[in-house]
This record gives sequence, C-alpha cells and structure tokens, in this order.
Amino acid sequence: MPPTDPDYARIQALYAKARTLKAQEAAAAAIKKEASRLPTAAEKRDAICSADFRRQWNWTTLFFAWLFLVNAAGIYFFTKGFLLTRLVLEEHSTCAAPPRGYIRDPAGGCWHPRSFEKAVVVIVDALRYDFAVPVNGTEEQPALACHNALPFLYETAVKEPHNAFLLPFIADPPTTTLQRLKGLTTGTLPTFIDAGSNFAGTAIEEDNLLAQLKVAGKRIAHLGDDTWTALFPGYFEENVSRAYDSFNVWDLHTVDNGVIEHALPLLKSKPKATEGVGKEDWDVLIAHFLGVDHAGHRYGPDHPAMTAKLAQMDVVLRDIVAALDDDTLLVVMGDHGMDAKGDHGGESDDEVQAALWMYSRRGIFGRTAPETLLPPVSAKDPRAVNQIDLVPTLALLLGLPIPFNNLGRPIEEAFAGRKGNDWANLASVAAMTAAGVERYQDAYFKARGIEEGNAGTRALWGGAQEALERSLGGEKGTYKRAYELLTAYQQETLDICRGLWARFDVTSMVQGLAIMAASLVVLLLFARNAGTDSPVMSPELEQAELQLEKNGVDVPANTDADGMDSEPDDFTTSVVKGAFIGILAGASLGVTASSLSPEPSTINDTLLGATACSLLAALIAALGSPLPYRAPFPTTPWSFLALLLPALPAIGFGANSFTIWEDQILLFLLTTLGLIFLFASFSLPSPERTLGITQAVLFTLLTWLASLSKLCREEQMPFCRSTYYASATSSTSAPWQLALPYLTTLLLPSVLKSYLLPSRNYRGPAPLFLNTLRAGLLACAIFWTLDAADDGAWFPFLPTGLLKTARVAIAQVVLGIGFVAGPVAYAYSSPCVSITRAAPQGPSGTAAPAAAGSRMTVTVLGYANAQGSSYLLLLSSLLLPLLLLQKPMGAFALALGAWQILALAELVDVLRLRESPIAPVALALMGSFYYFKTGHQATLASLQWESAFVPLHAVVYPWSPLMVGLNSFGGPILAGLGVPLVVLWKREE
Repeated sequence: MPPTDPDYARIQALYAKARTLKAQEAAAAAIKKEASRLPTAAEKRDAICSADFRRQWNWTTLFFAWLFLVNAAGIYFFTKGFLLTRLVLEEHSTCAAPPRGYIRDPAGGCWHPRSFEKAVVVIVDALRYDFAVPVNGTEEQPALACHNALPFLYETAVKEPHNAFLLPFIADPPTTTLQRLKGLTTGTLPTFIDAGSNFAGTAIEEDNLLAQLKVAGKRIAHLGDDTWTALFPGYFEENVSRAYDSFNVWDLHTVDNGVIEHALPLLKSKPKATEGVGKEDWDVLIAHFLGVDHAGHRYGPDHPAMTAKLAQMDVVLRDIVAALDDDTLLVVMGDHGMDAKGDHGGESDDEVQAALWMYSRRGIFGRTAPETLLPPVSAKDPRAVNQIDLVPTLALLLGLPIPFNNLGRPIEEAFAGRKGNDWANLASVAAMTAAGVERYQDAYFKARGIEEGNAGTRALWGGAQEALERSLGGEKGTYKRAYELLTAYQQETLDICRGLWARFDVTSMVQGLAIMAASLVVLLLFARNAGTDSPVMSPELEQAELQLEKNGVDVPANTDADGMDSEPDDFTTSVVKGAFIGILAGASLGVTASSLSPEPSTINDTLLGATACSLLAALIAALGSPLPYRAPFPTTPWSFLALLLPALPAIGFGANSFTIWEDQILLFLLTTLGLIFLFASFSLPSPERTLGITQAVLFTLLTWLASLSKLCREEQMPFCRSTYYASATSSTSAPWQLALPYLTTLLLPSVLKSYLLPSRNYRGPAPLFLNTLRAGLLACAIFWTLDAADDGAWFPFLPTGLLKTARVAIAQVVLGIGFVAGPVAYAYSSPCVSITRAAPQGPSGTAAPAAAGSRMTVTVLGYANAQGSSYLLLLSSLLLPLLLLQKPMGAFALALGAWQILALAELVDVLRLRESPIAPVALALMGSFYYFKTGHQATLASLQWESAFVPLHAVVYPWSPLMVGLNSFGGPILAGLGVPLVVLWKREE
C-alpha cells in the first residue's frame, strides 16, 4: 500500500509531470528530426531534376545547332545549282595579240583606227526610253509627268542625224545599278547570283573597258554615283573625281548638283596653266546622275518631281554639248528603266528599256537604210541595241582593245559612215568583235569542260570567213554579206551564252533538296518522340516517396557516383551522338572521294559527305531508339489539317500561275482556316462557344480586311489593282492613307487592353507599356505626315532638310523605345497580376475577430494569364519599330496582323489546341500573307530601298541593310514573335 504521506503524493505528482514533459520533448525531438529529413530529400530530388533539365537542355541545343548547320548545307547545295555564277576568266586583251579575223589597218588605234581622242560618258540613272521620245497622250492613256520633259535628245537626233542618234538600250536583268555597270564595262551578261548585293560592290577583276583605258595611259575622271569607286578602286584621277553616296533615294539633288558643279568646269580649258581644272586633266569623263532614279523610287514616274528632274537633265545636256570639241565623243544613256511605280528589278519591259544617245560634233554617224533615219518611236523596235554592245563600240571608237570577256557587237550607226554604206568598215569591226567572241567562247567552254559550240554557229562563222576572203579579192557585195553573217553569228552565240548561264545544275539542286527533306524527317521524329523519357514528377509520387522515407525505407536516387542521372541516353542524345559520329565518318569519305575524282572539289565533296552521313546516322539512331516509337503522321483532324495547309502552297510552287498568285492563295487558305475555327467553335459548351465563334469570325474578317492592301506584280495585270500606293504609277501614299497611322494609334492599344481585361491582367506594368505604345504609334503617324509634307512641299518656307532632320530624330526615338527601352523594362518589370489580402469574414459579412489559427485570405488577380500577358507587353514593344518601317498602308495591315495573332491565341486556348501543330502552321501562313500585305512581292522591284533611310541620313552599315530587312520581312518577323504568345496565352502551369 502506497504511503499516505502528503510529501510523497506531491513528489509522485511532480515525477509524473516530469515524465510527461520528457515524453513530449522526445516526441517533439522526433518530429523535428523527421522534419529535418524532409527538406533534405526534397533538395536531393530537386538537384536530380535540375541536373536532368540541364542535360536535356544542352543536348537539345546541340540538336538544333546541328539541324541549323544541316539546313544551311542543304540551302548551299540548292543555291549552288540554282543561283549559277559565271566563271570569270583572267585573260586580258592586248594590242599586241588581236583575235583572229579580218583586220583593217589600225593606224592611229589598236585593232581599229581611233575616231576620238576623248569621251564624255553621261549616265542618267533609270532613263527609260519613253522619257526621251515624244509621247502624245490620249484620253484612254494620257501622257505622264515623265513624258516630253527631256526633248533635247530626240530633237538633236532628228535635226542632226549625222551628229547624233537615239536608240532603245536594252538591259539584261537584274537591273540593279551595280550589275548594270558591270555589264556596261565588261560586255558580259549577269547571272542570278549577281543580284545578291546592291548595297556594296566588289571590285571588278576581269577585263573591262576602264582597265583598257588605264593600260593605254588614259586619265579617267568620275563624278557622281559612288558605286563606280567600289567597282574600280584606284582607276580615277583623285584631283578631279568626286563620288557621292548613291543609296539615299530620298535625296534627289545632292548627287546631281555635285556632278553639275564639277562637270562643266572640266569640259573647258584651264583658266591658267597653274590654276583650276579643265579638259587637259582627263581623257574620259564619267558623270553619273541619280536624281531621276531617286525621283522614281520616292514618287514614281508620274509626279512633278520627275518632270523637274528630267527638265534639269535637259538643260545640263545642252550645256555639255555646247562645251564639247570636235575630238570628244558624248555618250548619254540610262543604265535601266523603271516600272510604273518607279522601281526596277528586271521583271517587266519598262524596267529593262533604257535610252542611248551618242553625239559628235564632226558628224560621223550614219544609217544603213533611209527608214531608220528617225529614232524609234517605241523601245520594242528591232533597232534596239543591247547594253553590252556599248563596250566594243566605245573600245573601237577610242582605239582600244575590246575586253576579253565581251559578248556585245558594234552599234551599226557608229560605224556605217555619213552615207550609211561603209560596209567595209562595218564588216571590219564586226569581224574583229566576232573573233573576240569566238576566242572567249572557246576559252570559256574549255575552262568549263563544255562541248564547243554547235553546228549553227560554226556554219555562220565559216560563211562569214569565206565572205571576208572573197571581199579581199575585190568581189562586190561580199562586205555586206560578211557583216550580216557575222552579226547573225554573234547573236547566235549570245543566245547560247544566255542559255548556258540560265541553265540549272540539277544534280546540285537535288542534293540540296534531299538534304533539307531528310532534315525535315529528323525534325518530325524529334517532335514526335523527344522528351518521352523525361522523369515523371507528380505530387502523388512525391508523397509516396516521403511516406517510405518516414517508415525507414531507403529510396535510392537513380544517380551515378557523381550524383548525375544515370538513365540510358534519351532520344535527343542518341540522335545528336549519331549525327556527330556521321559527320566525322562522312567527312573522311568525302575527302577520299574527292582525291579519287577526276575533277576534285574537296570542300564540296567533304561537305556533302559529312552532311549526308550525318543525316543517315541521325535517322538510324532515331529509328533505333529503345524508347516507344511514335510515327510522325497525323492522328487527329487538326494535325491532318496542319499537314495539308502548308503542303498545298508548297505543291503550288510547281506551277507558275500559283507562284504569281501566291498572295491570293494565302488569303484563301487563311479564310478557310478561319471558317474551320468557326465550325469547330459551335461544338463548345457555353460560354466558351460564344468566345470561340467571336474570335473565329474576327480572325476571318481581319484576314479579309488586311487583304485590301495590295501591290500587284506585272504578271497579275489586268486582274489586280494596287492599293498600297496612291496609284499604279506612284511610290507615295495617298492622302487618305495618312489617316491610317492615326487610326492605328487609337485602336491598337485599346485592342490589346481588351484582351488583358477579361483575365484581369491590365494591371502592374501593362498600363505603362500600352500608353508607351500609343505614344510611339502617334510618333509614327507624325513621321509619315512629315514625310508626306516633305514630298508635297507643303511648307516651302521651311529650311531645306529640316523636315528630314525631324523625321530622323522621331524614327531614332521610336526605334530606341522599341528595341532598347521596351525589352529592358520588360526584363525588370513585375508580372501583370495583383495580390490582395483579406481577413476572414464573419457570418454577417464583416471581418471576424482574429482567432487562434485563423488565416488571412490571399487572392492573386490575373494569375491565369500571367505568362501570356507579360509576353504580350514585350511583343507590343517589338511591334513598334516594325510598324514605323512600313508605309502607312503596310503599318495598318501589320497592326491587323497583331490583332489576328491575339484572336488565334484565344482560339487555341478555347479549342484546346495547345498541343496541336495547327497554331504554328497558321502563324507561318500569316507570316507569308503579311509579307505581301506590306507592299511586297516575290520580285526585286518590290524592295522598298527607301526604308534604309527612315532613321538615317545616309547609308550606314550594318543598319541600312538591317532596316530594309525589317521592312521586307516585317510580316514573317511578327508571326515568329507570335509563336511564344500562342504557347503562353492563358497557360497557368
């Protein structure tokens, strides 16, 4: 029996209490120990997942880098076969080694008697032939502003036919100035790849007219277009030459005024023996005017500025003729023409039909038939001459060897004599030129390994040689017959060379296409199979692992000794490893094959072998992956549609009509897609059905509204009407189009806000970004208003250049906001969400008194679209410069494109298409569609070169080409920027 002592009871109670406290402390320690274990396990799992993510990221980056290089190789092989280059021969003609053929006594010259000691060559850039002849307008087709403003050339050719002649001067496309100057000095034809650069020229190393002048000791002076100095560095007399920037198409006067200022003093004798400059300082003067070309680019040919420019040229040419002496030849020509909008690339007749006018005070020119006494009325007249014909003509008139690579023939009027019957001279110059052409053709065919000539050209050459031999024997009429045969021979040879340089290397093209097709297969396999072995992370699995750890069960991490994931290689890793092994093996095979080939090409063979073996190894690795294989074929209606939509235009490129009408085909496809979205939305539950139908209708309407912006290409006439410019003969915007930027300023920020409000994301930085967008759009509108004011001379009392300076300042600020300030602000901005905290509510709705364990209610507004709304702010910033660089009609169309991307994002969300490829396919179609809607076509003439000077006063590398690129590809760039938006829009996870 326990003692009854009170002290004992008290001690017993204290002991029991102590034991209870000790038990509680032990339990707390156990809980603390267990709690300390949990973060360690979580950290371990986080480390494993982080390492796995980094590994997959690195391998995926390598995969796409490899895929980029493979596609670059495919494009290289395709373009090598499609964009053919002409083999440049290093041979140069010399006086001591004339080509075989009949040669008259070259007294006072080289290969042919010299007719002139000096020459003045005036290039009026873009001088189309109809600018130089009278045009009588009718009610149906009235004369344009460019007509009848330059009468001097035609009047002189009519009144003084022995002193001057005027002929159509046909250029070989492409008609960019740089390529035309190459043809005008070398006598050769351009090839496709020659059009690749018009911003910077490469020095001409093949034999050319200026090189022959230098060899002959002639002094060459140059004034005007600086393209000449890029092509012929070191050729010109520095003390009398002046080069001017040639690409500022907004500047109509600087180059021309500079040429005029320096040309006329050079045509006169020096005032004193020790002062000034004069005609004693040069033998050949080249003056290249650019105002007509720039007026065409800026305004189009039917504009008062064009009339003023041609009138200025008329006055200048009269002054030059008045200053000439008897021993100086004057040549006035256009290097190309221009289309109805003032652009030029070579697609239409107007772009290749220039004018050629030659003048001599001595009157040595003639016509071989009375009916050819007057200049041709049209550029389509059979008397039209090729531009390359100027090279042998000038060379022979100046007593120089004809450049080795020349394919032109002498211009008949220059050698026919005053009476037009000097057939001996015509036969002489034709024989000399034809012999040079035959020599060049033999050398070229031998260098290329091509079978020489054909029976037709050999027969013509043999007949001409026979006629020449008979003429030497005194037989009458044989000179004329020899001239006709030699002319026919040169024309036949020229046609052969044109066909040769327009012939595709089909083998190389097939190699390129096969490489790109194989890379597409690998990409499809990657898209279907990559990531299938990613570690499964779910809350249920994590809780199960934690419970096992609580129960003392060791859960081993799947790691190696270094703590890294030791899973077998995944799909991406296998493909990349196989690809790089294939590169090494293929490169070795390529080098070996090249060494055994009779015509080795080590670089091409090595590249082809490495690319082909790399693709083969990647395909084997992909198909042999141990992971569950999923075939890259459509399995749902949406995926089938995603395959069909891009396949249709791709197949259509095989037909010329589909290529010409690509813009309309894209309109049809996007409209069809919008209607499919509409029909699919009817199956949605309400209220999603309403949202889907609204956005589908909006998507379709925006497509049609944007289609109202049109720029027609030559082949679409008369079934297309351009709306991008004020008229079909203008390169400026219509007055009503100036209102479009202001309409965009009002609507676009409000449209973006309307997409942010439903998801409660118009908060945080969103108001600041959209208000900045509105301010930037207003600046863009002011920019184009000032541009129109400058074009139309609305404020003649303002100093010259003030409006241009203001425009450049505005443009630079807008570009700074869009490309610098906006992205920087985005990087440091908070999400477009807001967080509210509220105390617990009592039964009556009032705040309940704080109680033990009660929690504050936290609400995050805008969380459902936090990622998409934030990216939309970045997109709005990058959109601003793209809109600035478009003309008003194009900027409005591009703004509609941004709206359409938002509609697409809503449709992708409401139709549950986030995992479907239909969204990127739709964006790809939109990118191509808006390329056409921003005033572009798949032609060189549609390039808007003036965009290079939106934020600049002159050409500045690399910014000027970059501005042209952003202008040309604003639509595709916007579509590319829209891809993340579609992915992130209303994505909660």
